[in-house]
Amino acid sequence: MDGVQYETADQLKTRLRIGTSTLYRWIEKGLPSIKVSRSRRFPIVEVDRWLRMQKMTTPHPNRGTKRSKP
Repeated sequence: MDGVQYETADQLKTRLRIGTSTLYRWIEKGLPSIKVSRSRRFPIVEVDRWLRMQKMTTPHPNRGTKRSKP
């Protein structure tokens, strides 16, 4: 393609241990990808950068919900 290393959707899901619905939700939120024919390819470095940015800007839904006992 252009010197950039890409993963298929299946490779990305396996590496990140996510399901198909999570992957498509992330694509809607801006996960970097390109369409190749009827499939998508994901640039590894850009995906990793995007994930780090999401981690820094989005609090985890389960964090901060536990209350300590008085």
